[in-house]
Amino acid sequence: LDKLSRAQDDLQVEQAERKKCELYLQKVLVEIESKTPLIQQQRREFEATVQGRNALQQRLQDALQEQHLAEEQSHGLEVRVNELKRDKEELATETKGLARQVQTLLHRQAQIPQAAITENDNDGNLIEFDSISELQSQNQRLLREHHRLSSKLSEAETKIAEDPVRQNLQASTEELVQQRSAEDQHTVKN
Repeated sequence: LDKLSRAQDDLQVEQAERKKCELYLQKVLVEIESKTPLIQQQRREFEATVQGRNALQQRLQDALQEQHLAEEQSHGLEVRVNELKRDKEELATETKGLARQVQTLLHRQAQIPQAAITENDNDGNLIEFDSISELQSQNQRLLREHHRLSSKLSEAETKIAEDPVRQNLQASTEELVQQRSAEDQHTVKN
């Protein structure tokens, strides 16, 4: 009888504890159910943020590739600009030489009938011509070439200055920084 009474007491204690645990579990379940919409909303926001970040990373990669291509193009254009500048300088030197030829020709024309005239330029090269018409023809050809090269040089410099890929990369980078800032704020809130 003593064992039975102890067993009944133990059973009642265990049932009381079980009831207490069930009430506690019920309370936890109610709390979880009340927070479920908030958790789901946070999960949706997190997934949207991750997708936005992935999209921005892809755009950044694309912009970096475009920048690399633009830098290669820019380098090629810079090489071409340097070549054109060198050509322009050569033509300027030739133009100065032609101007000296004309001055020499006019100066000597009064003294020498139309014969071959030779003049040295600053580099020690001989500049030869046989007549005023030949000199004029050569001068016109060189002036045309000088204007053509000056125009090409100007176009190349403008193209380098107005590179749209660099502008796109800067915009994408700023957008990524804003997205990361928003993501950090979202993380701090949680």
